Amino acid sequence: MKKVIVITILSVLLSACGADLDLLDDILLEKQVELVFPENISECTEGTVISETKSEVVFKWTSLTENTATYSVILTNLKTNTTTIIEATNTELLITLERGMPYSWFVSFASYDYPISEIWSFYNAGPGLESYLPFPATAVSPVSGASISSISTSVNLIWLGEDLDDDIKGYDLYFGIEANPPLLVEDIEATRYNEIPVTAGQQYYWKIVTKDSVGNESESTIFTFIVG
Repeated sequence: MKKVIVITILSVLLSACGADLDLLDDILLEKQVELVFPENISECTEGTVISETKSEVVFKWTSLTENTATYSVILTNLKTNTTTIIEATNTELLITLERGMPYSWFVSFASYDYPISEIWSFYNAGPGLESYLPFPATAVSPVSGASISSISTSVNLIWLGEDLDDDIKGYDLYFGIEANPPLLVEDIEATRYNEIPVTAGQQYYWKIVTKDSVGNESESTIFTFIVG
């Protein structure tokens, strides 16, 4: 029943004149779950070590609704870009992780692929870890998948960078109309780049490579937006 309701809402929005994509995002990303642990932008040190390379961590969240459907925890290793989906019948789940690795996670309903929670990132503690990779940057504006005004002739890109060491040195921006965009500018010290020319009706792709002071780098996913 829930899937039918979502599809119906999408159909109405997409068929409406001048459908508001931000409203569509709000519907798809409606938060029905609040993440609890592992905490966002933190080092998780509370796991149980089971080997030199692996530990077990209990993931926790709370439901903001009375929905009792089966959950899915979508977990991504941010270094290898591998994603694992694990089902849970309650709001706690024991997961085996690689030690010394950065992860992101969110909760969805089983059989759905969109978040019903925020997306959090954390490091799973590892032996002798002296320096942390920066977390992959996230798009702030435009959000990925957004549609900006068709009369726009330029765009300002804004992103968020995080690092537990707090030693981010700069960012490389890749931008273009190709799905694998080319390098536009490197060693940006701010978390924004302004006045990039765009054309009405065109879809654009961009990503950020975050670099820290000891040579660690992390690459974001590829973000998209369309003009008009």
